[in-house]
Amino acid sequence: MKLKKISTVIYAEIVKQQRHDYHSPYVYFSLLIWPILGFLEIYFTYKPFAVNGYMGISDAKELLAFLGTGSMAYTCFWSMVQNAWTMANQERRGGTLEVVFLTPANRLAIYYGKALGALLQEVWMFTCFCVFILFYTGALDIRNILILPLIFVLLIV
Repeated sequence: MKLKKISTVIYAEIVKQQRHDYHSPYVYFSLLIWPILGFLEIYFTYKPFAVNGYMGISDAKELLAFLGTGSMAYTCFWSMVQNAWTMANQERRGGTLEVVFLTPANRLAIYYGKALGALLQEVWMFTCFCVFILFYTGALDIRNILILPLIFVLLIV
């Protein structure tokens, strides 16, 4: 019974966030373009350096795979932490933060809902881009595709 209440609170926060922040196709376009531009900035910053065997990276494709996975982890972390606190700040300015803290709902479930809502909305397109990069570089094999959900859960925890 308690797990059902917690999952209801998480779902309600995700829906609230969806209605508040993600109401235009331009938002989704921006959520795809900015992480890719950031990734390309990182890649072209490191590309001029010689990568002959340093830290296990021997060529440009391995560098691309390494930076792709690191950039994906950073994007997951940034979207969860940043959006959870941004939504709390918006509720403070809107005068509803007190109501959120006075409700009998689990506060941890509220914050998980805010963080997971951001993660699901902001990261899925960049995840598709990173999976494409990993297949392109040969770093991800078809046999290892089943590991991706486990990695996603580990990034959340």
